[in-house]
Amino acid sequence: MKLEIVRLAGDGSNWVSYRDCLNIMLRMHRWQEHLISAKVTQAYRDRGDVNGVAPNMRWEDDDEAVKGLIMSSILVLNSGRDLQPYQNWS
Repeated sequence: MKLEIVRLAGDGSNWVSYRDCLNIMLRMHRWQEHLISAKVTQAYRDRGDVNGVAPNMRWEDDDEAVKGLIMSSILVLNSGRDLQPYQNWS
C-alpha cells in the first residue's frame, strides 16, 4: 500500500497541518509507538505472531515504513547531501 502525506514546507509554514496529517496516518496504522520507542513494545509482543510474522519482524518492517513516510514528507531529494543526516538512522 502506498502511503502519501502532505509535505512539510521548507519554512515550516504548514507545520500544524503536517503534524495533524502525520498523526492521523500513524494512528491509522497503529504506528505511534515508533516515535517514542526504539525497541519492540509490549503491545507488539502482546499481539504475538500475525500472519506468521513474529513481533520483532513486524516491528522492524513497521519501523522502516514510519521512517520512510517521514523522510519522504520532509526531504526533497536533489542530491546525496540531503540524506547525510539520516545515514545512521536505523
